[in-house]
Amino acid sequence: MAWTLPVLIASSVAAVISLPLWLLHRQRRRLESVADNRAQRPDPTADNFRRELEGLREGLSDGLLEAEGESLVVVSLNQALLDLLGQTRAGLAGASLETIIAPEVRSGLSESLRGLPENQSFFRTALPCLGGDGARVLIDLGARRVRIAGRDRLLLLLRPAGPRLAAQQACCQDQALYRSLVEAAADGYFLADLDRGRFLFLNPSLRAGLGLPAEGGPALGIWDLLAPEEHPRARQRQAEMERRGPAPLPPEVYAAHLPDGGRLQVEVTVSLATYQDRPVLQGLVRDVSERESLRAQLQQAQKLQAVGALAGGVAHEFNNLLMALGGYLQLLREKLGGQAEALVYVDKMDRACQRANGLTRQVLSLSRRKAGRCQVVEVNQVVREVHDLLRQTLPSAISLGCELAPDLPPVLADPGQIQQVLLNLGLNARDALPEGGQIRFITAEASGPARPGQPPQVVLEVADDGVGMSAEVRERIFEPFFTTKEAGHGTGLGLAVVHSLVRGLGGEISVTSQPGQGSVFRISLPASGQARPAKTPAEADQACRPQGCDLPGGLVLLVGDDPTLREVLAELLASQGHRVLEAGDGQAALAILAELREQGRAPDLLLLDMALPRLDGAGLLRRLAADQAAFPILVLSAQGQTPPPEAAGLVREVLEKPLDMPYLLARVSLALCLESPAQTAHAAE
Repeated sequence: MAWTLPVLIASSVAAVISLPLWLLHRQRRRLESVADNRAQRPDPTADNFRRELEGLREGLSDGLLEAEGESLVVVSLNQALLDLLGQTRAGLAGASLETIIAPEVRSGLSESLRGLPENQSFFRTALPCLGGDGARVLIDLGARRVRIAGRDRLLLLLRPAGPRLAAQQACCQDQALYRSLVEAAADGYFLADLDRGRFLFLNPSLRAGLGLPAEGGPALGIWDLLAPEEHPRARQRQAEMERRGPAPLPPEVYAAHLPDGGRLQVEVTVSLATYQDRPVLQGLVRDVSERESLRAQLQQAQKLQAVGALAGGVAHEFNNLLMALGGYLQLLREKLGGQAEALVYVDKMDRACQRANGLTRQVLSLSRRKAGRCQVVEVNQVVREVHDLLRQTLPSAISLGCELAPDLPPVLADPGQIQQVLLNLGLNARDALPEGGQIRFITAEASGPARPGQPPQVVLEVADDGVGMSAEVRERIFEPFFTTKEAGHGTGLGLAVVHSLVRGLGGEISVTSQPGQGSVFRISLPASGQARPAKTPAEADQACRPQGCDLPGGLVLLVGDDPTLREVLAELLASQGHRVLEAGDGQAALAILAELREQGRAPDLLLLDMALPRLDGAGLLRRLAADQAAFPILVLSAQGQTPPPEAAGLVREVLEKPLDMPYLLARVSLALCLESPAQTAHAAE
């Protein structure tokens, strides 16, 4: 069909040009016949006929030219021809027709015109000719060989081709451009009938997206691809579009089913169009599966962020309560002295506080802030605790076992984070055992360091004999928000959190799995190289005390917003021989420091909680740095709050709440012992 348009155009041009030539030739033959007859007998009106012939030629709006002989010499022409070519009558009369033809077509055209039989016509469109100024002029040319007054003549009619050709070329260029854009577009494009939605045309991008061959393939339509649940909404949109007319509707996202069973999220923009003289649907289709997935992830992240902010605030209050409770337990332990029977209950309450502390740290992890405190941890003990906790949540069809290596070296880590890692892996293994099976916790010491120069590695494994994973799933198992569970049955964050926690502890995690053969998650943590942790609070206290220090009493400024926590901390510090001044916020602390300055004194230690009303901990530290304070500072942080950089020289240590009271008292004693002898002497006064 590509040749239809040019043929129609050429036929039209030929008809338009040939008709005037034929009429002109007929009229001229009639007039000249009359003139010849009158010439045989003198007639004064003969000149009138010649003038009539000349008026006919000059009255034409198209250019007219007569040529004769092999040289195609111009013997007559009209003013319209001169105007068309920008020539003069003197310049063309008696000249060869070839002088006005462009050189590249001259020989071929001259040959065609010379060989033209009598009473036959010749047509040429968009013929390049030469104007008087040398400029090229495109013309449509019609020629006919005739005999006039016994002489062989070539009669030519010329009219400008520029406007028609420009319109034709513009149309063809627009069509070509439109087709090239449609064919090369990254988005899919389709035409479909209104009645059944059958596709009339699909561009290559849409074919590739649907998994169809470049040509042919199954007969499909809109309703074959849209998910069934999308049909009502799509039909409503089509009805609305038919009411509105050709204006496109805003894009809308639909779920689409592919012929191979796959599923996509596609954004479709549809409008009405005309194709082969009938109304059709045209549409642009864009695969937005990744975009919609990211949008869902963002929404989930925003929900988690909101929950995290709430969790952080709640955890801060719990931290203060837990520390206060731990402080009172410590005081109670000191009051009970050697009453072993009563101390048993104190130890049980202390262990309950420790579990609550661990829960608080897990809640804080939702806030995406730093939580926890690294310490020397016996891994086997943590595994036993997680084993006991997980055992209570597993169905009876799942057995839980432990294979713990003896004499395992400790690691330097936050025990709460290790618990969270093992719990997440245990629950993940549970979900891989829908019909029941076995989960095993395994510990071991690696035969050598992971890399040269690195410390020995402690290995933890969580193994199951569940459904296993494919290679594709294994590659993405630690990606945030990736899950193989059904919608609403998982966030895809559990293993991502595990990966983040392990890397944060300086360790590595890997997984081996095959479909139907279960999975093994392997965690490697660097051994601490330090002594094993103490087992009792008293031992922990003693282990944290500095060696060779008699724990001098000092003046401690305690700054915190919770009055209960301040009360118990003040009593504990006093029991250690320290004198305590209390402030509920940064402004009150500055007032106390100003009074001490007037007395020529300063605190030996500032124990500062970062979360304060009015003037918070960061603001107070900036003021102290500007005043060039000379006393050490211990910072208590509940939500990963860090001191400002300008106070780095003042802050001796940042302690993450919640804290064991023996540990806190030991850090206070250490800070005082590390001061200069002069300060120590001053503190003892």
